[in-house]
Parts: sequence; C-alpha cells; structure tokens
Amino acid sequence: MSRTKKCIIFTIVIIVLILISLFILWLMTMTRKLKFQVNNANLTQFNLTDDSQLLFQLSLNMTVKNPNRGFGVFFDSIEVAVLYQGIKFSNVSLSPFYQGQEGKSSLNFRFDGQQLMNLDAKQLAVFTLEQLVDIFSIKVELRLHMRVKIGFIRIKLNPKVRCGLNLPLISHERSLFRFRIIGCFTLDKFSIYLFIFQFNIIPKKKKLLTMARSIWCLLISVIIAFAISFGGSLLILWLIFITNKIKFDVTDAILTQFNFTNNDTQLHYNLGVFFTIRNPNKQIGIYYDTIEATAMYKGQNFDTRLLTPFYQGSRTTSLLKGRFQGQRVVVIPNNTVSELKSEKLSGVYSIEVKFRLSWRLKLGLYKFIRVRPKVGCGFQVPLTSSGTSSFQNAIGCDVDY
Repeated sequence: MSRTKKCIIFTIVIIVLILISLFILWLMTMTRKLKFQVNNANLTQFNLTDDSQLLFQLSLNMTVKNPNRGFGVFFDSIEVAVLYQGIKFSNVSLSPFYQGQEGKSSLNFRFDGQQLMNLDAKQLAVFTLEQLVDIFSIKVELRLHMRVKIGFIRIKLNPKVRCGLNLPLISHERSLFRFRIIGCFTLDKFSIYLFIFQFNIIPKKKKLLTMARSIWCLLISVIIAFAISFGGSLLILWLIFITNKIKFDVTDAILTQFNFTNNDTQLHYNLGVFFTIRNPNKQIGIYYDTIEATAMYKGQNFDTRLLTPFYQGSRTTSLLKGRFQGQRVVVIPNNTVSELKSEKLSGVYSIEVKFRLSWRLKLGLYKFIRVRPKVGCGFQVPLTSSGTSSFQNAIGCDVDY
C-alpha cells in the first residue's frame, strides 16, 4: 500500500472518529431526557431533642421515566440521602434494576430513626421558624450509577439528582396538608468507553522520507479536523446569536395578597404575572420543553411553578401566565428590612420572577441543540384588593446563557 493511500485512510479514520464523537454527544442528549419526579411524601415525625438528636419518620414515592425508544438503562446502584439545611440525616440504597425502552419505574423510600444534628445559631433559628408552621424544607439527593450500551459503545453515567421539598408535618389535626415540590435537577457526569483501533504504519526503509510523509499526513488530518471544528463552532455561534434575539417582557401583574405574619417571617401571597416571549427569527422555531418560574422578594424565593410546555413558530409572540399563591417562610435579610417597611407604607412591592428554561431549536425538519438559559424579570406592582390590574412599572428582563 502506498504512502498516499495510507494517508487517505488515516484521514478517513479521523473523520469517522469525529462522526462517532458527534454520535456520542447525541447519545448524551438522549440520556439526559430521563425524568425524575416526586409523587408523594409523608413526614410524620421531625423534632429535635434537648441533646440535638433529630427524630424523624419520612416516606417518599418517586418515579423515573425513560422516554427513549432506542435503548434501555441499567441502574446498577441508587443511593438516596435526605438533607436538612445541607446536613445529611439519613440514607438508603436500592437494589439494581433494568428499565426498558419508554419505561416507567416507581421507587419507594422510607427513612426512620434519629441522627445527631449540629445546627449553628442561624440554622437553629430557621428550624424554630419552620417548626412554628410545621412545614420543613428538605432536600433529597440521589446518586446513581447507570449504564447504556449500544453496539460497541458503552456509556456509564453517574448523575446526581437533587429534589427540593416543602413538607408539612402530618398529624391528626393537620392531615389534609399536602407536600410541595420545589423541583428536581440533574447534574450529569459521563464516562465513555470506546474500542479504538490502532494503526501501525512504520516502514523499514527511508526513515527520513517516511517521517516527512507522516508529518504531512498528520498535518492534513489536523487541518481537516480543525476545519470541521471551526465550521461547527461557527454554527454554534450563529445559533447563539439567533437565540439572543428572543425577547422576554412582563406585560401585566396583579397582586391581591402580600402580607407578613409571625414577626415578618411568614409570607402570605397571591400574585399573577403575564409575560410575553417574542421569537423574531424567520426560519427558527422553538420547542419550550421546560419553563420553571420562581417568584422572589428581596432575593428570597417564595414560590416556584412549572408552566405548560409549548412550541413557538417563527416570527410569533406567545403570552404566558404564572400564578403564585400560598404561604411560605421567608427570612428577609437585615439590610433590606427598611425597604420592606417603606414598601408596606407605599403599598407597591418590587418583585422578581426568574425563569429556568430548556428549549430546542427547529430548522426545517430538524430539531437540534438544546439551550438552557436563565431569565430574570423585575417589576413593581401595587397591592390591590379588587383583583383588577394596576401594574405600574416593568424594570426589564435579562437573559443569561
């Protein structure tokens, strides 16, 4: 075989490896579609003794859904830990299992016992406030070891799933209170293993000429790989430029309840927010797969809602509504207490709504590149008892990619 043919074969191998890498990235995108959901939670005991021992009884029911049609998932191990204010107080492990294509599995956990909790003064104050209303903020963390195998490609995933819960303490007097899900988020860690073939092209004679040809062959391969990477980078930059044109605006807001009780620690609220999303692009459509809206006051979250997913065509404007209603323990920072008093007197409150989105772009028949921007919108809205709009001032929306 001539040196030129070997150079061509080597170049083809480089291109094939690049295509395989793109295929692996596609597989990563598919595996990220695994959905974790908390369906039910019961907290029947949660109290501290005089010697800082936490006595607890908690049961959880979760579902994990694999929407992919091309492959199943082996769950080799699932370690579940529950945390209060960042401190782990119990953990359990589940047996391995296999989940088929488009499968849905139910997971049940029970945590029962006691644990020493060394809470500092601030954490103890938060516990005391939550104990007054018998609603505790608890986080559930799942450490997973999973495998996906397609042909000669094996992908090992070690994701962490974190779910935030607001759990009422269930008793005979308060048996009708339901838990509230703050949200479940997945942090992925991938380990990819491929069978890579090594090509040995070492001639016996004319070593200098062979070395020069090998360097030339390597240089051509690097140029081709660089050209492909550069073209892909230009495409990504163009798509980022396209998505930067998408505009978010708050058009209206209605605030019918916003008052603090229990020494300004328990917030009761009823807020409706209307906002628009404008897609000015002529050829790009957008699938909004996830829209998570979080209402904030003075930097403190007081409610989170999931809005309905939808598709937005090119050159269209969509109107969405977020409704936040309920009560929540909100600890106002000391440096903003004066602002709270001033806004109570004026009856006009400065509120911020932050959005965590996950969308896909559509160009022609192709759906590609998943974008996860964060959008923050600030506005001032007066408190009204009539339920009619008296929206005054929208500070604006910032999009962060």
